[in-house]
Parts: sequence; structure tokens; C-alpha cells
Amino acid sequence: MSAQAALEAVIAEHLPAARDGAPSDADEALLLRLAIVGNGRFKVMDKAKELARLADVHLAATALRNALDSLDLNARHALTQAAMAVPSRALRQPRRAGGGFTFADVLDLPEVLRHAAPAAREVIQAASEAGGTKWRAVSLLMATRELWARRQPKPPPRHPNPATRFGRFAQDVFDAAGLDAKPKHAAAAAIEAGVLS
Repeated sequence: MSAQAALEAVIAEHLPAARDGAPSDADEALLLRLAIVGNGRFKVMDKAKELARLADVHLAATALRNALDSLDLNARHALTQAAMAVPSRALRQPRRAGGGFTFADVLDLPEVLRHAAPAAREVIQAASEAGGTKWRAVSLLMATRELWARRQPKPPPRHPNPATRFGRFAQDVFDAAGLDAKPKHAAAAAIEAGVLS
């Protein structure tokens, strides 16, 4: 069973049906999945890793440019013609008036990235360091709390005790999402980080 289907089943088991106009179980499951994809809502990241990944992007673009540049002219022409026929929205939207996708676009990529990289670097530097906090678990717990609050008349307790309805629901959400963590530990981390009061 997919994570999406597993989360939908957990929602259907633990919570009342969505009211008219409210997000469906499928939509709610998607929101839970999005909560663990990244740490965006808390603007935290491993800065050193992200800066290294940003450098990797530039190296990959440069390697691509060098590989394409080294192709025989006839092979490059054939590749360009075949690329023009690829049904991709990105390839169909020219960067400049009157022009379509060309290998000049790819050859320019390292230079474009060199000028664009400071914007990404600024976002990375502005983020908080991830440190030891389990942000994926905190993010999923907070999304689980928000879902509970939308569907239940009483807000969720601050501490998800496994013996309570909310505690069982939160643990089932974590299990269905494939997150190897305990909601009570995520709550403690959220409280310590000042995310949950």
C-alpha cells in the first residue's frame, strides 16, 4: 500500500468525514505527506550540505556543457533536432523572442547558475541550522495536529500520549507515512524549539 493510501486509511479510521467544502481525506493525506518532504515551514536546513549541493548543481551544469560541447558537430545537430521534437513544456517555451530551445541555452546554464546562485545562497544562509532537532517528525506532528483540529471539536493535547485517541492517531500517521519516530518525542522537540507552546 502506498503512503498516500495508508494515510487516507488512517484518517478514515480515526477522524469523522470531512464536512462539505472541507479538504477530502485524499487532500489531507497529501498535506501530511508534504509536511515531511522538507523542513520549509520552519526554514531550517543543514547549511553545509545545502551549500555543497548548490556547488554540485553548478558542477553538473558545467559537466553537461562540456560534454555537449565535445560532441561532433553532426551529432550535436542531430541531438538538437531530436530535442526540439520532445513534447516538454520547458522545451516549448523559448527564453528569448523568436528562439526555441537550443544547445546554446544549455551551454549558457553554468553562467546563468553563477548569477542565480547568490539568491539560493542567501536563502540557505538565512535559514536556521537544523542541528539535532528531528524537523521532519516535528513538521509531521504539527500537520497532524492541524488536521485533528480541523476535524475534531476539541483541539489536540500538547503531548500526544499513546494511550489517548490523538496519541494513537498521531502514531498511526507516523507509521503510515513511514517515519521512524514517536509523536511524543516530536512534541518534546517542538516544545524545546519553541514551535509548540
